[in-house]
Amino acid sequence: MKRIAILIFLFPFVFVRQSFGLDDIEARLKTLEETIKVQQNTIENQQREINELKGQQKRATLSQAASPPGTQVSSKETVEQSKPQEVEETADRTKQIDKKYSENLKTLEVNSFAQPKFVPDISFILDGSYVDRNVKDATLEHLKVPAFIPSGIESNNQNRGFNFNYGELYLHSAVDPYFDLNATIPFSEDGVEVEEAYITTTSLPLGFQVKAGKFRSSFGRLNPQHEHVWDFADAPLVNRAFFGEEGLDENGVQINWLAPTPFYLLLGAEILQGENDASFGTGAITLSKNGFPEFTKDETERPNLLVAFVKSSMDIGNLSLLGGLSYAQGKTRLTATNDTTPIASYGDTQIFGVDLTAKYFIDSYRYVSWQSEFMYRHMDLTTGANLAPDNPNQPLSIFDEGKRQSGFYSQLVFRFSERWRIGARYDLLNQNDVYLSGEKQNFPGDLNKLSAMLDFHLSEFSMLRLQFSRDNSLFAGNSLFAGNNTRESKNEVILQYNIAIGAHGAHSF
Repeated sequence: MKRIAILIFLFPFVFVRQSFGLDDIEARLKTLEETIKVQQNTIENQQREINELKGQQKRATLSQAASPPGTQVSSKETVEQSKPQEVEETADRTKQIDKKYSENLKTLEVNSFAQPKFVPDISFILDGSYVDRNVKDATLEHLKVPAFIPSGIESNNQNRGFNFNYGELYLHSAVDPYFDLNATIPFSEDGVEVEEAYITTTSLPLGFQVKAGKFRSSFGRLNPQHEHVWDFADAPLVNRAFFGEEGLDENGVQINWLAPTPFYLLLGAEILQGENDASFGTGAITLSKNGFPEFTKDETERPNLLVAFVKSSMDIGNLSLLGGLSYAQGKTRLTATNDTTPIASYGDTQIFGVDLTAKYFIDSYRYVSWQSEFMYRHMDLTTGANLAPDNPNQPLSIFDEGKRQSGFYSQLVFRFSERWRIGARYDLLNQNDVYLSGEKQNFPGDLNKLSAMLDFHLSEFSMLRLQFSRDNSLFAGNSLFAGNNTRESKNEVILQYNIAIGAHGAHSF
């Protein structure tokens, strides 16, 4: 057919040549036919090479599809679509490989498994410091903030010299369309603990979300944050006084609601176990005298602690504002020892909080941030104390104890270049009203601390911070009764480093 078509195509030219009296047409047609045959052979050879190259490409694709887990596996339909339909494979070996891997792909199609989908985001954060202070470690351990903090030793930066503060392992992953899972596991020289391990819902309607497990309470501004997010190397005095060194970190459940308003408005409530040993507690308490329990109280009902909060924010040009109100209420079971005096208390505690953060962005990386937080604590307790443990003839002292205490911190941070920040913070425990059997105790006031810091971010994964603080809140003496406390000021210099590796979620504003 091709030959006939070519002859028909060439007929006008032959007719023209004949009309002009040209001869030897058969010789010329024969020459043209031979030329066409040569071109057809060339086309067939080129088509064969194309088929071989396609076969090699297909074998490489099938080999990749059968590679170990963690690589992308194509579906059966994708393999069939990539297969040339109009050209058959020229080698039997290719057909055998095709059949072999097609059977495997059928199995993978039913039980598909992509390993990266099941590997969570994993990061590790290392925090350490070098500390120099004017108070010896043994002395600092016996200093206290009267009626607030029983020891001057903090959880981080404990010793003069070098400190390994913590190594924090962080895990995050989407479980399924309904839940995310987060876990924070800090390592220290004292061992390993689970700071947070909780699930959050991702698909509840109407703006609701539920969190369940062990987590840092959303009370206030600073408490929900991990330590490596803080702008300073230590927690403010009021946070340590009301929630202890570990903060309000509890087992429980949280439900929050994001209101459908044109600005950010979040309302939430938490039901927590209430084991915090700075303001609450759940265990039974007992004080004995001469081997007999004379002051006891049963453990609390669990869960013991209720927390409620409201958070809102808005933007005004380059200025972002974030504020919140918080409330916590629960039963109290506390035991302590002031020097050689065993003390136990039970009762009720309420804590109120208000916080405000304002951040003004000068440009893409420079900003000025002002953050403040105020808390008020109301405690009504019944307290027992063994004032003379070595005197068997003196009974336990039991009295009503009331505390009306408050404090705040206010800090200003200026990021003046892409990597550098400078800041200052003022802490003050401004109210320390303690009543024993209705009589107000004359505890010292003006419990303040001033801190200044300069930090340098080498990258988003590494940071160095230099901080100086003067702490005027520490006293030597018995913190149960006023009148015999002596102030001991502490000057401290901290050189802190914080290094992070791995995938870590973005921090909140």
